[in-house]
Amino acid sequence: MIKDGRCFFETFVQKDDKIYTTSMESNGLFVLGPDAQARLIALFPLEELCKHYLFTDSKCYENQIIFAPGSAEHIHIYDTETGQFETIEFDLETNQKSYNPLFKCSRIIETKEYFFFMPNTYPYILRLDKELKQLKYIEFELPEQKVLFGNQYVKHGNDIYMVSRRSPDILKFNVQNETAEILTFSQDKTGGMSIHMVGERLWVTSSTKSEVYEINPFEVSQVQIHKEVPEAFAVREGELPFACSFIRDEKLVLVPMGGNLFLEFDCEKKEFAINRDLEFDLQDMNLACMYQNEETVALCRRPEDLWKSFRNQVFLDIKKMTATEVVFKIQEPEKYGRTLLAGKLESDEIIKETMLTDIRDFMESAGNRPAFAKKNDMGSSGETIYRYLCN
Repeated sequence: MIKDGRCFFETFVQKDDKIYTTSMESNGLFVLGPDAQARLIALFPLEELCKHYLFTDSKCYENQIIFAPGSAEHIHIYDTETGQFETIEFDLETNQKSYNPLFKCSRIIETKEYFFFMPNTYPYILRLDKELKQLKYIEFELPEQKVLFGNQYVKHGNDIYMVSRRSPDILKFNVQNETAEILTFSQDKTGGMSIHMVGERLWVTSSTKSEVYEINPFEVSQVQIHKEVPEAFAVREGELPFACSFIRDEKLVLVPMGGNLFLEFDCEKKEFAINRDLEFDLQDMNLACMYQNEETVALCRRPEDLWKSFRNQVFLDIKKMTATEVVFKIQEPEKYGRTLLAGKLESDEIIKETMLTDIRDFMESAGNRPAFAKKNDMGSSGETIYRYLCN
């Protein structure tokens, strides 16, 4: 739910001169504008209005934006020219114990012909043909313990590596042969928060400890644990040490979650140090990573005792090593017209504005049938949706 007109975003993709993003807290496709203004341009059809973590990644292809489902129940493709959605169904039923329907897919891997939707807890890798929009299910054997593959991956040749946050397991996927396997790197139950490749080694930051694991990708049982962090580094009780990490100058830069300092790990010297490049006030605040790519890390900033109250976002520029804190505000409808595209959710029968008095009634009327907007200007109905989202 959007509070006080503020919103927190978790996927970002640029198309031409616009940045498209999705809300972490509700259904909505937004365009980010100057002065930290966010404009709601559409609602995703066939998805709940107030569900968290609907999407985990997005990619541009020609005039389309493809969205990876997190808690969403469909793959969505948005046409930036027509403003219409195409929805693709996929199998939601599985007997796998590790599967959590709130965390289906994580990142999208793009090749010349396909998009591969990598799993979060979903027991398949989904391959989407770019032109035909046909799905293929690539099966792999999940371990019995629960897994949660993160939003970060390493590409080495044709191989993709992702680490589980809940278990010491690495998913290795070959995009050419379309084969996948699970590599277990430890008997310990500790998982990894992030994964990188420097030299011929995989480097995994622990999800629960102030440690970095050095792993031979060809023999994953060969693991060295590095944990000699600076004495000044401390982690608040009950918190996790790191939110994420990224590579800069052959070093791992470790972004704290419950920790009090930014650290770096020299992969050649195999030693930790305090990172002095990122000067950012961490007092009584936690950082959580929601999205990152090769250039930017998007974090949320929150008081340590108020998990549900975070609203500020922090963007780390990896190349410039700068941190920018932003509070996004949702533009009120009158500032950009009544075009919230409520019609994106309409049923086969045309819903008249006079019948639409409450968004709950609208959703009940619309049902779960796919349809596209026959009318973009829904007048007062658009304001009804806005008021409901911002209540």
